[in-house]
Amino acid sequence: MNFQLDLVRCLWAILPAACLWGASFPLALVAPASRGQDPGRLVGGVYAANTLGAIMGATGFSVLLIAWLGTRRAQQVLIGISAVSALVMFESIFWQAWRTRKTVSSHNDPSERPLTLRTALALLTLPGLAVLPAWSVPEVPKGLIAYGRYLATWTYLPDFLYVGEGMNASVAVSEYLDGTRSFHVSGKVEASSASQDMRLQRMLGHIPGLMHPHPGPRWWLGAERV
Repeated sequence: MNFQLDLVRCLWAILPAACLWGASFPLALVAPASRGQDPGRLVGGVYAANTLGAIMGATGFSVLLIAWLGTRRAQQVLIGISAVSALVMFESIFWQAWRTRKTVSSHNDPSERPLTLRTALALLTLPGLAVLPAWSVPEVPKGLIAYGRYLATWTYLPDFLYVGEGMNASVAVSEYLDGTRSFHVSGKVEASSASQDMRLQRMLGHIPGLMHPHPGPRWWLGAERV
């Protein structure tokens, strides 16, 4: 059941965006095209720019931007960049179409002006359409950072003393009504002050002593080293 639920979530969150981004690539090929240009050079250049942008975007967002701004702000920045990219692309297509019509046409028709009212409205609508989805991006639920995909199985959530998003993982510190504190890393409890967890964590402290050739009080005080 969990697999089917995760599959539906991935389809809902990723499939529409993947289809739209894939459909935008032919438009990216049309935007810089000009009459008489080598098609192989054009396609190679666009593919190279797309590959370089994918590498820089994946690295920059995951390593820098999310750690700096958080997931919500990073998504808003991504929506803004997408809107600007669409604006530049459509403006380039409109301008290229006008240049083509001007080259073919020998008369000076007022309707052949580079920026008609319809074109201007289209270019102004694109940034406006990006404002609503960027503004509607919700904050990342604290419970999601703490429990991940198992959040739906929890009927009661503790108080969260700390929630943070970093370069390698998202962490949270929670406290229940009985005073038990838990340390969460990317949706999983890694340590807590509960009695059963403390017993295990104390047992982990015996491992260095078992590995040391001469364990003793001096070693525990740091006087001896392995």
